[in-house]
Amino acid sequence: MATGEPDKTVKLWMKRVRSAEKAREEWEDRYEVVRCREYWAGIQREQPMDSVGDRMAQVNRILPTVRTRIPSLYFYYPFARVVASPAKSDTPLETVDDKAQLLQDTANSLLRDPRCGLKEQTLLSLKEAHWAFGCVEVGYSADFIDNPALKEEMPPLKEQENTEGVEAKPAEEESPYKKVISDEWFWTRRIPPRQIIVSAPESAVVEELDWVGYWEYQHVEDVKKAPAYSNTRDLKGSGEEDQKRDGSSVDTSMNDVRLYKIWDQRTRTRYVFAEGHDKALMKQEYDRLPLFFLRFEVEPDRFRPIPLIYNLLGAQDEYNDSREFLRMQRKTRVPRYTVDEEGVLPEEMSKFEDNNPNVWIKRRQNTSGDVISPVVQPALSESSLQSLTLSRQEFDELSGVGAEARQQASSGTATQAAIMNQRQTITDSFDRTLVAGWLGEVIRELVLLAIDKMTLPRWIAINSDPYSPAFAQDAQQIAGLHQQITMQNLQDAHDDLRWDVSVDVESLSPVSEQEKQAQWMQCLNLISNPAVAPLLAMSPELLKRTLDLNGIKNQKDQAAIGNALAQKAQMEMAAMQAQEGGGPPGVAPMPGAPTDPGGPGPAVPRPPQMIPPMSTSLQ
Repeated sequence: MATGEPDKTVKLWMKRVRSAEKAREEWEDRYEVVRCREYWAGIQREQPMDSVGDRMAQVNRILPTVRTRIPSLYFYYPFARVVASPAKSDTPLETVDDKAQLLQDTANSLLRDPRCGLKEQTLLSLKEAHWAFGCVEVGYSADFIDNPALKEEMPPLKEQENTEGVEAKPAEEESPYKKVISDEWFWTRRIPPRQIIVSAPESAVVEELDWVGYWEYQHVEDVKKAPAYSNTRDLKGSGEEDQKRDGSSVDTSMNDVRLYKIWDQRTRTRYVFAEGHDKALMKQEYDRLPLFFLRFEVEPDRFRPIPLIYNLLGAQDEYNDSREFLRMQRKTRVPRYTVDEEGVLPEEMSKFEDNNPNVWIKRRQNTSGDVISPVVQPALSESSLQSLTLSRQEFDELSGVGAEARQQASSGTATQAAIMNQRQTITDSFDRTLVAGWLGEVIRELVLLAIDKMTLPRWIAINSDPYSPAFAQDAQQIAGLHQQITMQNLQDAHDDLRWDVSVDVESLSPVSEQEKQAQWMQCLNLISNPAVAPLLAMSPELLKRTLDLNGIKNQKDQAAIGNALAQKAQMEMAAMQAQEGGGPPGVAPMPGAPTDPGGPGPAVPRPPQMIPPMSTSLQ
């Protein structure tokens, strides 16, 4: 509630903020975060020119390394898969899969909304995680208009207020909302890592931190107009003062104010403070932290990670120095000669100054042929090339991106190439799984926000164009594939089951998609083996274990393979019975057809007893 007295908690929180900013600066100095970003951008020399004004040699290997990693980690739009708890899956006529499918369609529709901006914001955060860490905030916004229902209620004239027969509407019939939502959307936003502040002592687990927050600049007039903020009467801008104090590169002015947005995880309270303001602008409870962090190399007992580029700085400097040494050798190593002045005429010596090929000169009579002798210079080209090759190998080893990923031929045997390829695949799979888990957390928060705050009905996919000539035919097909969802539909699905969101790793990149395709084809070839298929069909546990070891761990995929094996077994049994009885079961042989003479004969093997069709609850 707005009061004229200063809030005593503001001073305490600002003291905590100053301590957190100091810890962030120490982390930036320790791991040279600014230098890591500059090296990625190609700014790798303090003095790019040499003493004669020529540009010194510099080959940026960090930027191609990052560009090679990102497409293998994140290329396509992520596909969100909602997995429900299997506790109710065994119930006859259960609706768990239908409700989970509703949440899954909603998630994939929200993340592809252009206003959400999920791919753009998360891709920037992924790039930023290579020299610091990535952070994305998830939120909800809406536009409000005047309630149209209130336009029909005209207030009575003053002389008619107490007139008999003119009565006011009962309180329960009056519309309680003067404003209604006209449009709503869900958004994601990248938060620069320099603006993130956390409590001390730090922890590698976000949930164990006492509080988490960030700062940003906003216009003073925008803050005063925002209905969510209070105590804004004496608010003043402090942008230029903050820039001079912190040395920040953020473009601000005196009309901007730095806001600190803090989530106290101990009391589940959200605060908003302004720099130089002695009152809190917001204090309200919250349910979930809307910030999600991507950190590749997490340091124990520390929130901020070790940047990946930090370990490449030395190798990059070594490569640039080796390349510069080779450049200097190329420029300074020119042919030089000694001349016998008594053996060559001065006018003949000027012919060498033009540096033309096939030049001949006259020498004095009765002189030897070695009147001009080359100067012996040290041969350093070979050592410089060895240094350049060694520095390149060290950089490739530290970066984890081999020559194959750079489309370069590597030396070595086929066995060594296979081992290196397997190690690189394992490393890429680990990072890809980390990115998929981070995206799953972001998408899960989008779905939870839709469950909590969505008010307007929403189509979970784009509908047909009503002005198209083929609208009537297209609408019939779309009617069976699309549905309109409401907040009540999402709440019912959320209340009736326990669910979680995961992102298919193979949906992120063509590289992972090809790896998954190879695993899938290898598994299909295995289970289609006539000697293996009956054995797998007899034991659901053996089938599940085989599929898990071959990389097919999705529950529905395993159920589909089990059902296919069961149907194949039934078809083989029907064919065997038809062969024994001279025709299909229940059908008399045709007149004149040869009959089985009976009697002993060779034993016909019967197929093993197959399992019934597998349900989707296979564990």
